[in-house]
Amino acid sequence: MQESLANLGVDAAYLTEICEKWLVEGQVMDVVDLNDNNFGIPGAKALAHYLPKLHIKTLKIKNNNVMSEGAQALFAALSQSTVQELDITDNFVDAKALAVLAKHFPQQLIGLDVGFNRLNTEAISALITLTRLPELRLWQNQLGPGVDLLIAALEAEKRWPRLDIRYNTLSDQQIERLKKHYKKDPDLLLVEPSDLPRIQSVGDLVHYPLELTDIANVQFAQMRVTKELPDTLPSYDPLLDRYPHIRCLPRTRLPDHPAFRYHANYVEVAGHRFIAAQGPLSHAVGDFLVMLAELQIPLVVALGPATDPTGRVKWTPYWPDKGESVLEAVTQNGEKVSAFLAGQNPNDGLMEREIRIHRASGDTTFRQVHLENWADLAGPGNMTAFSRLLDRLRSVPTAVIHCSAGVGRTGTLLFCLDLSDRLTHMFAEKKPTDFLAAPFPITEWLIQLRRQRVLLVQQPEQYLFCLKWAKSIAESLIVMPRG
Repeated sequence: MQESLANLGVDAAYLTEICEKWLVEGQVMDVVDLNDNNFGIPGAKALAHYLPKLHIKTLKIKNNNVMSEGAQALFAALSQSTVQELDITDNFVDAKALAVLAKHFPQQLIGLDVGFNRLNTEAISALITLTRLPELRLWQNQLGPGVDLLIAALEAEKRWPRLDIRYNTLSDQQIERLKKHYKKDPDLLLVEPSDLPRIQSVGDLVHYPLELTDIANVQFAQMRVTKELPDTLPSYDPLLDRYPHIRCLPRTRLPDHPAFRYHANYVEVAGHRFIAAQGPLSHAVGDFLVMLAELQIPLVVALGPATDPTGRVKWTPYWPDKGESVLEAVTQNGEKVSAFLAGQNPNDGLMEREIRIHRASGDTTFRQVHLENWADLAGPGNMTAFSRLLDRLRSVPTAVIHCSAGVGRTGTLLFCLDLSDRLTHMFAEKKPTDFLAAPFPITEWLIQLRRQRVLLVQQPEQYLFCLKWAKSIAESLIVMPRG
């Protein structure tokens, strides 16, 4: 039997309910897919409680933000479970959690996917004890020099599991060493080509001879080491932060204000100072509206639907619902604020609204442009609307931009604007041949952006979209008449 509950907004309470149901039914579950639910540490602990009692062969829990604490609970429960394959990709698993897995290693486990978990050299010491696994997937982490320890451990065990170690910023020497040791069974090794063409100039990008997917993953892995800045981040605040792992960098966050408190950072792009913000939580709509009024924001850009296709709320609308004339809200400081929809006009993939904010101190109005056709953790679904949205951003001195977390889609939009501006200025200042020879340090540019707000351009798919966008801009500039 297979059970798919992926991307359905499953939380700890529902996990408890469904696990009780499975327990009563006593069925053998070949595959349980719980990917992309964001059930966090509480959900992981609820699942861990039931794992020893259930009959699950393959468990998929990718992208649920279980963090180290949740992963430790799950790993401790695995040894008493029937789980043979576990996909715990993109969950902020760390060396501490892997040490728990090594201590309670489940003998029946034959496959483990811990890809995209920001594992570093420290995690290798725990991973070394797992080399007896028939299959180990470590794609897109930060293993770096620790790969030498892994290779040495594999050699000592004289066992070669199926190993996926793509996109880990390995050196050419490390890649060749792995290939040498897997030469008898090369199909067991997944690693990016050591001769993969690099992109160092605009011309390299324009004339890239292969699909951009592999090089995009390599580049994304190379700069992921700068994604988190844990020493400079404040503690998680449930009243302020939607997601525990996405918090505001103090240097660029909106300063404390007597009238509001909100999760947002200033981000300077293309000569503008924008505000990258989290989509409003239900209790933060008042603070969001007061922020707009106090900072005299002329334009708000909303990315993606407020509710996803499964009914899960991604952010709370800050204008009246259909059939209602006014939205009433209260700030965390107790100030009452109202919002009125003064106008609404669908415009070729974009919904444009005029929203009036009423406070005791007076009224203000702002424009909102909403690109709804943009799924979470992906690229935009309407390219024409996306291009027009960039034009709108260029036409205003500042704007607030938000999606759900304010980093993935928000970062993709800002980075594409940044890339367009950089390439256009480079082209205007150089001869065509000099333009193609100009350096194209795209990862350095994104790192600069992420130093203003963490995790901007959150997923490899979004980074790939940005790279393709830059290529299309460069190609269009080359054929454009000058003057």
